[in-house]
Amino acid sequence: MKHSIATGCLLIFILLIISWPVFSQDTQQVPNLSLKEREFDFGKVKEGSRISHDFTVLNQGEAVLEIKKVSPG
Repeated sequence: MKHSIATGCLLIFILLIISWPVFSQDTQQVPNLSLKEREFDFGKVKEGSRISHDFTVLNQGEAVLEIKKVSPG
C-alpha cells in the first residue's frame, strides 16, 4: 500500500514535468530532466510505519530546471 503511494507521487511529478511547454532546441537552451530511478519498491511495510525514499533528479540540459510544484497522488 505504501509503495503505491510513493509510485503515485512520482508519476504525478513526472506528468507535471512533461506538461511544461516545449521549446525549439535550435533557438533556445532547454532543461532536460533525468531521473536515476523511476520507481522504488519499499517491500513489505508494517501499517502505520513512517517510510521515505529520496529520488535523485538531474538536469542534463543547458537551461535552469525549475520544479515549481509537486503534490502527492
